[in-house]
Amino acid sequence: MQNETGSVLIIVTLLAAVLFGFVGLVIETGRLHLLRTETVRAADAAVLAAVGAMRRDESIDQAVDDILAANAPRSGQFITIGFLPNFAEQEFGIVLRGEAPVIFGGFLGIPHLATEKHSVAKHLVWPGPGRDVLIK
Repeated sequence: MQNETGSVLIIVTLLAAVLFGFVGLVIETGRLHLLRTETVRAADAAVLAAVGAMRRDESIDQAVDDILAANAPRSGQFITIGFLPNFAEQEFGIVLRGEAPVIFGGFLGIPHLATEKHSVAKHLVWPGPGRDVLIK
């Protein structure tokens, strides 16, 4: 029989590394899901604010900036990729990119998490007083 002294230490070390990798994957996946949710929420709120500003002849840029500042992700940032205003149709669209640094992805050469959301809202006026509707 061979001397197996220390073999348990090697096996435990390898399994700990695998376990550490899975924990990192779970944490990064949860952060990506949170970032995606925050980006969707901010993009939807921004287009609704922009259409409301269009209707009131206010600054669209200011309305969108205020909403994005109020809905900033917990860690990371929003990058506005494009505005898609359609003044004739009282419609506004936005393409928003959410980015956040990674915790464990750096070991794999992944510098940050990113997600994009394209959202459009339109102002409709139904017959009758007080029947303005913003749809997304």
